[in-house]
Amino acid sequence: MASTKVELNCEMTCGRCREKIENTLKDVSGLKVNSIDVANQRVLLEMADTCVATIMDIQNQIENRTGIKTVVKGVGDQFTGVSEIFGPSNLVGVVRMAQIPMNKCFVDGIVDNVNLSRNDSHCSLNIHEYGDLRGEKFEFVGPIRQSIIDNVKPVQGRCTFRCYVNDCNLVDMIGRSMVLTEQETNNHLGAGIMARSSPIFGNVKKVCECSGKTLWDEREERQKK
Repeated sequence: MASTKVELNCEMTCGRCREKIENTLKDVSGLKVNSIDVANQRVLLEMADTCVATIMDIQNQIENRTGIKTVVKGVGDQFTGVSEIFGPSNLVGVVRMAQIPMNKCFVDGIVDNVNLSRNDSHCSLNIHEYGDLRGEKFEFVGPIRQSIIDNVKPVQGRCTFRCYVNDCNLVDMIGRSMVLTEQETNNHLGAGIMARSSPIFGNVKKVCECSGKTLWDEREERQKK
C-alpha cells in the first residue's frame, strides 16, 4: 500500500493542544498520526492511498475544530512541487505533487469556484509544456506534457484531486504550467506554475527574515486576499 508523509506546523503551546489535534484526526480514514512535537510545533502525518481527505481538508479540519493555526510545511521525502492555481471569477486552488518510488507521483489538491459552461461537463488537470500564463484563457501554455487526472466532477464549485500518476518525473515538471480544463469544451479554466517545494523536514523556517512574520501570520494574510 502506497503512503505519503506530510509535515504540518501547528501553533501549539502545550499538551492540551496536542490532545486536541489527536482527537481531531483520530477518525480520519487512511490517516496515521506518526508524531506530534509540541516543542517544535510539528505534526507528522502519513496518508495511505485510501485516505479519504486531502491535505487541505486536514489542515482546515485542525484549524476549524481546534482553533490552532496550521500550515503545510512539507510533503513526501523526495522531490516535491506545488502549484497555486488561479483563474477568472475568483477561481483559486493549490495542488501539491510529490515524487515517490517507481517513477510515480502523488497528487493532492483542491480548486474552488470552478464554473463550467455545461451541467454535464467534467474537469481535467494536466501539466502543459510552457510556463506562459498570458491571456485570459491561458492560450500560450502549449500542449499537454503530463496527464494527471480526467473526469473530475466539481461539487458545489470545488474540484478535489487525490491520485497517483505513473511515469511521472516531477523534476521535469518544474517551471511548466499546471492547467485545469473543462474537458468537453477544452476551455482552460485556470492555471499556475509548478514550483519546487519542500519535502518533510526540508524547511526549518518559522519566521520570514524579510518581514519578520511567522508562517501562520503569512497564511492568515493570504486567506484575507
